[in-house]
Amino acid sequence: MSSGTRWEKAAEAYATGEHKAGRELELVVDFAAPAGTERVLDIGTGAGHTALALAPRVSSVVLTDPVSMMLATARRLFTEAGIRNAEFVEAVAERLPFPDESFDIVTTRLAAHHFDDVAKAMHEIARVLRPGGRFIFVDTMAPSDDESARFQDEVETLRDPTHRRIYTREQWIGFSEGAGLQVEKVDVVQKSHPFEPWLERGGQDMATMQRVRERFLNAPASAIRDLQITVADGLVISFTDSKLVLAARPLTNEKFSAPRPNLIESDAGFSVEVLGRTGMLYAQGGRSLHIYSEVLAKPRAIGIWRDSIKRWDPPNEGHVLGPNDRTRIIENVRRAFEAMNQELDVI
Repeated sequence: MSSGTRWEKAAEAYATGEHKAGRELELVVDFAAPAGTERVLDIGTGAGHTALALAPRVSSVVLTDPVSMMLATARRLFTEAGIRNAEFVEAVAERLPFPDESFDIVTTRLAAHHFDDVAKAMHEIARVLRPGGRFIFVDTMAPSDDESARFQDEVETLRDPTHRRIYTREQWIGFSEGAGLQVEKVDVVQKSHPFEPWLERGGQDMATMQRVRERFLNAPASAIRDLQITVADGLVISFTDSKLVLAARPLTNEKFSAPRPNLIESDAGFSVEVLGRTGMLYAQGGRSLHIYSEVLAKPRAIGIWRDSIKRWDPPNEGHVLGPNDRTRIIENVRRAFEAMNQELDVI
């Protein structure tokens, strides 16, 4: 099978297969917590399902993948969904063609095990992420048993030669932290894979697919246990693996203080003051603006109205705030409240 035919087959399988949904995709949206004004980068986008889930909730998305056929499939899915705030760029994760600090949210879902150099890719992610931005990562987590981990890497590589390696939870987190990203949230999702659709998605020839089937039928006991391999009547039915979902931010030396009740000051040059139950005052660089807010029912939580962040207060009302300005203000307010162990919701 030629590489072009293989990728064409694989791209269509990714468009219609299990990648289009799942609890780990829901967590990407939850962990990203978009306010509506962000610029998002999705790395190793495949058929674009992660970017497609975020696009209606943000200002714009940029999808990258090293495979042109994957990008073509992603572009088709966006067109069919009627979503137009997307850009498609052919690029590898280790060499992102974007300026420093150019994205508010960076995501990579079920792609990092294809990266040639995970550490270098993570440093690129940290480079293009704006201060206060969020990195959302999803990928398969290797079993703690060495024999099971070797088996999973072996069959993944046999099924798909672009596979490089699956890492443990600690190793994936280590790559993030090594790039200067502070991990803030972690979750693990168990994902069951119907065997034949998973096998076909690799795009391999019939002989190679048969080798993968035989390897599963003769899997070591540890792999049968850890991957919950199910066999019936001599056929592999399914297996289950673990998906690590994490959220991280660039490390910062920013410090916050509360010189008086309801006032939070940052040494980065801004402050947030709560004015009763329905408003707060944001101040930065000699300018201020009022933000509508409300105290929420859940403990230590406050909500702010995104649409109320429009322009600075007099005498600076002529300075209209753009989408990037609003995003930065929301992120500043969010960090200020988090520093005081309070939760911020954007309404």
